[in-house]
Amino acid sequence: MPIKLTISLFISTILCIVSCRTFALTTNGDLSHKSNPLLQNTLNRIGSPSQHKDYDSYQNQKFNPLFDAGSWHGFLLPENKNDFGSFTGPMVIMEEYGLYIAEKIDQLKIVVAESGAEYDFSASQSRRYSTPGALHQEYIFNDFTLNLSLHFVGKRSALIKTSIINHSAENLSL
Repeated sequence: MPIKLTISLFISTILCIVSCRTFALTTNGDLSHKSNPLLQNTLNRIGSPSQHKDYDSYQNQKFNPLFDAGSWHGFLLPENKNDFGSFTGPMVIMEEYGLYIAEKIDQLKIVVAESGAEYDFSASQSRRYSTPGALHQEYIFNDFTLNLSLHFVGKRSALIKTSIINHSAENLSL
């Protein structure tokens, strides 16, 4: 093996080890999405498609949906406030092309049981972010916090975990 190639491989190996060590030190061994901002929004997964083929000015896909576990369909985080509480898309792979089959499949609505008043997601304090293998949405209201997360559980299935954290001392009827 030529000496220049050997030196190059040695330097590359050292850089890789130093990078991995630096990542391990900055994460403190905790790879959860809440405590590790390095894992949040590594890829931009925000978008609200408005047509079957949504391209940018260079004729590339405008958005970058999450596809995982060998799936042929992927989802996005909502960009438009009227889509909050939903996962936009999905994009499906039709042969070698990606096509959006909807703006969104379903949208969560939370209604007060007694009055019928609907909570407005766009009026809440919100965060939408992606992590490796998941999409997350958090909506903070005075009464409660709503967390939504989408995970692929197989090549044909994605599940949405929904949790509501009550901030009041009373039971909520929603």
